[in-house]
Amino acid sequence: ADDARASVLVGELAARRFTAFKSASTMRNGTPLHLVLVGPYATRPAAAQALDQIEEMPGVGRPILQLVPPAAGIR
Repeated sequence: ADDARASVLVGELAARRFTAFKSASTMRNGTPLHLVLVGPYATRPAAAQALDQIEEMPGVGRPILQLVPPAAGIR
């Protein structure tokens, strides 16, 4: 939920050679939400492997593996 923490995490992921970026959103109650997205990955197994590596990073909560179709245009 913290923009500064999301920025730090993007930097930490980039230092570990992940392609990471932030996406801001707003929850229904008006609370800002700062997401850190990693990818894209060509296959689900490749994404799952990256997820395992990210989970081992100190201070990272439980990441979520989600398939986003290319047509979604996230970036």
